[in-house]
Amino acid sequence: MKLTDEQWFDQFKSNQKNFWEKIEKTDECWLWIASRNLKGYGYFNLWNNPNRKKFLSHRLTFMLENGFVDRTNLILHSCDTPNCVNPAHLRIGTYLDNTNDARIRGRLTVGTRNGMVKLTQDDVDFIRSSTLRGCDLANQFSVGRAQISRIRNGTRWKFVE
Repeated sequence: MKLTDEQWFDQFKSNQKNFWEKIEKTDECWLWIASRNLKGYGYFNLWNNPNRKKFLSHRLTFMLENGFVDRTNLILHSCDTPNCVNPAHLRIGTYLDNTNDARIRGRLTVGTRNGMVKLTQDDVDFIRSSTLRGCDLANQFSVGRAQISRIRNGTRWKFVE
């Protein structure tokens, strides 16, 4: 029988023995000191032999404190420490909330901070002030005409005044 996430969580609540020993409490953050993913977020394997399910460790501590949260919602950190599992540093949020947090805290790779960027802020200024046709600018900067249009109407490179 395949378990839902809520059933997995209910099973976890009744047997947390190995979970709490993987947390190092500091004055502020509770740090997950066991397995982490490539982004630094801790995870914990739940077992229902022979099946295994991975849960993010901060999600589990939040749910222990606040009840089950389905995967349509994220659990966001206020401390910007990916391996922190302190429920006081966690809150429920959406993907949009997460993106807005990242933008406000300067963690988004926008503009020239993005390694794949083809344009500079000076290029964007030139494109916005230019009277050249979009197709000519697209050829000059090796980008698509749609990108030129998005820059001109402010849906791309919004942060450049």
